[in-house]
Amino acid sequence: MTTENKEMPNILFAVTDYQQIKGFYPDDLPREWYLDFYFNEFESLYLSAEVLQKTNKSELEDVINERDEQINLILHNIDLSEDQFSAAFLIPLRQGFDSRKVFFINSSKNPDLKMLANELRQAVKQSDDAHFIILLSSPCEYKHIKEIETLLNLLF
Repeated sequence: MTTENKEMPNILFAVTDYQQIKGFYPDDLPREWYLDFYFNEFESLYLSAEVLQKTNKSELEDVINERDEQINLILHNIDLSEDQFSAAFLIPLRQGFDSRKVFFINSSKNPDLKMLANELRQAVKQSDDAHFIILLSSPCEYKHIKEIETLLNLLF
């Protein structure tokens, strides 16, 4: 997709709870390895107070700091020490979501990919900022993540 005088959009993708992606983790994978396995495929992690409570912070810090590529931590109304997570790019979300920049997809039904494509095109066209977040509610199906990934590759 080409947009007049606009750079290619930077679209981050995350799920509301990385531990609840159906069909993604091998059945025999221990839960304490979920973060490392997750970051083999995804570069962004959404953290709310609820998810952070279920996550071992020192394990999270270790997994992030051991990676060669940068990890994006999308923080919803929580604060983390930048010193502790210096290898990550912290993205705070406050006071709800800016609807032009964050696309929340309810995964309780099949994602409406046509509507998402139209909304993304419109947002990219209207925004001076080329940064967007797609957030899929949990639990979700891994196949829906792959469908959204394919859509993004086709659009951009």
